[in-house]
Formats: sequence, C-alpha cells, structure tokens
Amino acid sequence: MGPMRSIAALSMGMALLGRSPQAGTSAHAGGSSGTDWGIGLKGGVNSAKLERDPAETERERLGFNAGLMFVVGANRPVGISFEPTYVVKGAEFKLGKSFRHADLAYLELPLLLRLSMPIGPFIRVYGMAGPDLAVNANVDLNGESILAGNDIEPVDAVLDLGGGAGIALLRGVRWIGDVRYSHGFDGFLVEDTEPGQEWDIRNLKVSTGLLFSFPSG
Repeated sequence: MGPMRSIAALSMGMALLGRSPQAGTSAHAGGSSGTDWGIGLKGGVNSAKLERDPAETERERLGFNAGLMFVVGANRPVGISFEPTYVVKGAEFKLGKSFRHADLAYLELPLLLRLSMPIGPFIRVYGMAGPDLAVNANVDLNGESILAGNDIEPVDAVLDLGGGAGIALLRGVRWIGDVRYSHGFDGFLVEDTEPGQEWDIRNLKVSTGLLFSFPSG
C-alpha cells in the first residue's frame, strides 16, 4: 500500500503542477491575482462648493482633475493607493447681495485603502477611503471680492470616500473609472478672516484612466 500511496501522491502533484500555468493565466485574465502593484494615469471633472456656517446660499462650480496612481495590491482584495492629483475646484458664494466666484487649484495627496473584488473574468470593482492632504497651488478670486490671496488656507485636511471599477483591456492593462467625494475640514479661509464663519470645501470627482499592472516578483 505504501508504494501505491506514493504513486497516487506523485500523480496528484504532477496534475496540480500541470494545472498551475492554466490557472495562473485564467486568474491574470480575470484580474483577481497574479499582479501586485500598478501605475496609471487618470483625469476627469469635478463639482465643488463651499459650505458656510452659518448657512448662506451657495452654488456649485465645475472644475477638472488630472493625476497619477501608484497602487500596491492592484489585483488583491486589499490594497493601498497613492494618487497625487492636480485639482481645480471652483466655488461660488454670496457676499452681500451678489454672487462672487473663486477658482482654487490644489495639489491633492490622498493615501487610500482599497477593497476590491472581481466581477466575472474581466471586471473588478473596488471601494476606497482615506486621508488626503490638499496643498493650495493657486487662488483666483474673480470679481470685486473682499477677500485676498493671503486669506486662503495654504493646506486643507480632507477625507476621501469613493468607489469604481476596472475593465481588463489587454494583459496587464486595465481601464478604470471611479467617483470620489472629498470632504474638507480645515476650511477655505484662514482663521478669523471672517470671524464666526466657517467655509469648508466639498468636492465630487469623476475620473477615468488607465492602470498598468506588474508582477510582484
């Protein structure tokens, strides 16, 4: 019985080895495993507004975003994504009896936790959340505003929440599209610029791009 068990075990091992390349190819095609990190480009549009306390009439304005993606665990259930992005956030607000608008440019540095899963052989969906440091790069206050450039906070602490999906186009190349909501906490204005008022930035981004995945070893 001993030799028979050895032969059976050896046969099973050879069968598993014979199936491994096919299984790896299938997994790679489905984007569920086999690659551990990725780099990509993305860009899109965003809609931003300022929320004031005490509340006053605000209007949303459109802007754009463009940036890079660096992903660890690109095809794993749990991963981390660093996505430096240049974002132009428009804001329209009421001062006195008239509306004024501002164009605010930020370099955003989000570090996001990604939870993902495959849906079929070619599609992978994911959710993401994490902190984001938004560094002010430019301020354009249009109209006869009572505000000046040095009244604007240089950085804003932001929380990002969102999700998206990726579709495999070629081996190691995936088209991605996602939506991300950014909630600012430090405010638009330097403290005490307008005593008793808080101006916080809210921004919704819609982005698309390409992610290139690579083996971990």
